This record gives sequence, structure tokens and C-alpha cells, in this order.
Amino acid sequence: EHEDFDSAHSEFKKALGKLGTAISPTRAELYVRIGDVNRRQGNVRLALSNYEKALGIVPQLSGAHAGVLELLIAQGDWRAIQSGEDKLLGSLPSGEARLGHLLAFGERALAHGRGERARARYMQARDEFSTDERPLLRLLAIYETEHAVAELIEVRERLAGLVEAPNARAHALSALAQVCLETEGYEEKALKLFERALDCDPTLLNALGALAGLLAENQEWAELERIYRKMCAAYVTRTESSSRLVLLELYRKLALLFRDHLEDPEQAMAALSEELKLRPDDLSGRLMAAELLVELENPAEALVHLRRSTELEPLRVETYRQLYQLGTRFEEPETAFLAATVIQALGTPLPAELATLELRQTQGVPPHRRPLRKDAWSWLRDKKHDALLDRVMCALAPAVLSARVSELEARGKLAPLSEAQDPKTSTASVVRSIGWASQYLGLKTPAIYLDETLDSPLSARLSKHQTMIVGKTAMRGRSVVELAFLAGRHLAYRLPEHELVAHMHTLDDLSVCFLAGITLALGTAPSGPHANIIAGLATELGTRLTPEELAELQESMALLTARTSRFDLAAWIASVERCATRTGYALSGDLAVAIKQLRCEGDSAFSTADSRIADLCSFAVSGSHMKLRQELGSSLLEATERPRLTLQPAAP
Repeated sequence: EHEDFDSAHSEFKKALGKLGTAISPTRAELYVRIGDVNRRQGNVRLALSNYEKALGIVPQLSGAHAGVLELLIAQGDWRAIQSGEDKLLGSLPSGEARLGHLLAFGERALAHGRGERARARYMQARDEFSTDERPLLRLLAIYETEHAVAELIEVRERLAGLVEAPNARAHALSALAQVCLETEGYEEKALKLFERALDCDPTLLNALGALAGLLAENQEWAELERIYRKMCAAYVTRTESSSRLVLLELYRKLALLFRDHLEDPEQAMAALSEELKLRPDDLSGRLMAAELLVELENPAEALVHLRRSTELEPLRVETYRQLYQLGTRFEEPETAFLAATVIQALGTPLPAELATLELRQTQGVPPHRRPLRKDAWSWLRDKKHDALLDRVMCALAPAVLSARVSELEARGKLAPLSEAQDPKTSTASVVRSIGWASQYLGLKTPAIYLDETLDSPLSARLSKHQTMIVGKTAMRGRSVVELAFLAGRHLAYRLPEHELVAHMHTLDDLSVCFLAGITLALGTAPSGPHANIIAGLATELGTRLTPEELAELQESMALLTARTSRFDLAAWIASVERCATRTGYALSGDLAVAIKQLRCEGDSAFSTADSRIADLCSFAVSGSHMKLRQELGSSLLEATERPRLTLQPAAP
């Protein structure tokens, strides 16, 4: 090795001689090489002389400064070493080499127990290379050893800021915020870090929860409002379902904040309204909105929300109690009375509610004074009712029933009828009730016949004219209110659009008629196990429909089959049943009687008794029912004019 140094020294000398006396960077580099050989040979004086010659030519020659520094390190003079390090650094541009030296200087100082100097070099590297994590990681190790809390938090915050992926950066900031939260004196820092985490990733709900909890604990309500609004703004543009759920929760928290802590019901209602736009069927939101609107002295809007609440959970007695209180407080006797009728039907009314019932409830049937106009029937139908199926069935009914009557007549199976009853002269209460119900429903009274052999109170029978059969269970033992309910319900089935339901009691029968209508109207060939029956009925209907009836069938069927939403015959029949039940109740005016009758009859093939009872309870307090009572002239709030039919109320 010694011989190698000598050879190298000799070669560098020869190269130096060839340069002559020219002053150039190459000459300076050769002096550095010779100085390096001298240093390795242990000749400090000559090495230092050659380094100085090199620096005399190129003052910022990093190799010369590095050689001098190595000599100083060998001597262990730390003051001189620091100076040498500074000179070497001064000769280097910003870059990987400079960073490498800074880190190496720090590591050497740390190895020699000079932690303060090591920290200074790492901090210098941190400041000069702010986007590199290596200086921070070295500082982190020092601060962990020293348990320097403030410095540890500051370094971890810087490291988190260097994470490129927003989600990962948010998790790092949130984790640090949690550390701050658990460290005395760093709550404010935790707040800021949680908020920064949410800025990086609004979906980091644990950060939001921690931040909200901290602000609530400190009762910083205004600041909590700011955070909620900021998060709402971040989520309002997001379309994924999970984000929608978070936004809904944020609106609710904001509403509760305004209601419970900032005592601002108007702002609470504004936040809740935003939630209900996205989640209109939320019962708790509707009930909260009603409470806020009562506080804001806005009973009309509170009524809308409470009515919608009864549709969402029709058997919740407390909602009707709130309606009763609303009607009582704001002097709306019709609302209070109708709510009390539902409370009585569902449970035990309070003394005040009983007093209202005793004051307002009529004995017997309501004192109706006017018949329903045709368009008012829309108030008796629920929101799910399929109006296009109504049109189709209305167009089909006359021809279908005519065909069935002709078929029975040809086979000698058309049931004979006894003498028809005249409602004006009959002594039978049920007959008079049917005439009375027909009058106020604005319908022509069907021909009425009595049949002691039938158990069914009222039923339809195929005949050459519209016929109603009164069975033995309607002939005796019934109050006028019960008869009013039964008559009104049955007459609703005799509307032209419902007539087929009155005669056909199975889905298969109605389906065959409907499919025959499709075959006739659209010219399609039927398929399936009943194809021949359907085709035959379609042909028969074609001979019985007038040109006008056929045109109506074709138009309504084309509209029905062209729409995107599917039609459901069973659901339509169930809606017809609800319409009929509502009609019987509206006419009789006694919810308890209607519910008792439904419970006695039990479930039908298309709807349960419980579902029809639930629908009646909600309908009882609806705007539609109130308008029907005004239309019939039996409302507690009689208007000088009938309500306009175009203003059918509906909750948003």
C-alpha cells in the first residue's frame, strides 16, 4: 500500500510538471490529489500545504475543504472541525451531496456524544431541504430519546405535511392530533390538527367526531358551527351514498347545535330543511321540524310536517297528540278534533282530548249538506294510486261485464233477482243508508236487492244493470253509522274505474281482462298458459267496445306500457281497497266504527286489515280529509265556498 501511495504521488507530480506554471482548475485538482496522498501517508504538514495551494487557485474547491476537514477530524479539534465543516458546506451547491454532508456531520457529532451539534446540523438540513424527510427522521430519533414533547409534535407535523396522498396525510395529522389531545397544554394544537386532517380528507369521520367532541366539551359553539358548515360545504358536492349519509348527519348536528346551544330555532329549521330535502321520509326529522315551527309560531308548516309524520308511522299515538296540541294552541278545532278521534281509536285519550270529542262528536252520521263533485274523488285516493290503470280499467269495464253477462245468460246461469228496493220508500235502514250515501257521494244509486241467504253485507252481482245485493248481516243489528260506512265503502267500488274489482275477486281474473285489453289495444298476440282465453276475450271485447271506447283504451294502454315505471295490478287493487275504506270512513265520520269493521273482516287477498287501519288513521288528519269534510258541508270550519279542487294538500 505504501508503494502505491509513492507511485501515485510520483504520477501526480509528473502531471503537475507537465502543466508548467499555468494556473488552472486542473492544477488545483492535482494539488488536492497530492494532498490526499500525503494525508493517507500521515504527513499532515505536506497535506495541509497542498490543500492550501489548491484553495489558493480555487477558493471554493470542495475536495480541498474536505481534505482539510479530514485532517481536523483526525486531530479531534471540534471547534476547528465545525469551521472546516462550514467551509466545506460553503463550497457545495444545494443538492444531494450537500444534504449528504449535513447528515454525515450530524451523525459524526452524535457518535461522539455531541448531541447539540448533531441537532444543529439536522435542523440546518431540515431548513435547507424542507421537502426531504431524512433530516426530520433523524431529529425525531433525538427528540424521542430526550422526551422533548414540543419538538416531537413539531417534527411529526412536518412529516405529516410531506405525505403526498391526501388520505394518508389526513390519517397522520389525525393521529398526531390525538396525541396532542392526550398531552396537557396541547388542546388548541389538537383542534388545529384535526381541522387540517379534515381539510385533507373530509371523509375522516373519526377526526370530525373528535374535533366536535372537543369543541362541545369546551362549549365553543360558534367554532363548532363553523366546522359543521365547513364540512357541509365539503360534502354537498359529493354524490356517493356514503357521503350523502354523512351530509345528512352534519345537517342534523347543525340543527341540534342551533336548537340546543345557540338558541336559534330559525337557523335550526334552515339546517333541518336541508336534511329533509335529501331525506324526506325521516320521521325524527319531521317531528323535530314540527317542534321548531311551533316555536317559530308557524303552525301551518308544522301541520304539514306532522301530517307527513303520520304517513311515515301511522300508528304512533304521540304524533296525533302533537297534532291535537297544535290545533288547540292555535285555535284550529278541526285539527284538534280529528287528532282526538285517532287518539281515541288507538289508545286511551287524555281528559282534554275526551272533552274535545264530547264537545265536537256528532250523534249518528255527520250532517252532510252537499254531494261530492266528481273531481273531489281524487282526495280519497292515496299517493300510490295508479291513475293510468284507472283509465285502462274504466275503458275495459263495460265491455268485460257485458261479455260476462251474455256468457252467463247463454248458459242459463244468470242469477234471478227479486224485487228491487226503492230507497225513498223502503223501511229497511240499510236501503235508506245506501240511497243517502249515493246522494252525498254524487253517484247514481245501483238497483238494490235483498238476499237473506248471503253473509256478505253488500256485494255486486253480474246483471244487465248495475246491481247491489244486501246480505243478511246488513239487514239487522247495524247502527246508522255502521251502515253509512258499509254503503260508502261499497259504492266506491262501483265507480266506473273500480267496477271490475267489485265483480272479480282474484288477481287471475283481473289479469286475464287486463291482458285481453293489451292484446286488443296494441295488436299483440298473447302468450302463456291462458293465451287462448285471453285471445278469445280480446276478440269478444272488440265486438262490444264502441269506437270511442276503443280509442280511449288504445290511448291509455299505450301511455301505460310506454312509461318507465312498471305497473302492478295487485298494488292497484290494494289502493282501490284503501280508497273504498276511506270513502266509508269519510261518509260515516266515525273512525272507531270503521276500524272495528276492518278488524272483524280481517285481511283481504291484497292488503291486511292492519295496513288499511293505519292508512285510515293517517288519512283522518290529512288535508285531503279536511277538504272532503268541507266539500260535504260537515266540517267544523265551514267555508262560504267549497275548497278548490286544484289545491289538494300534500306534504313535501
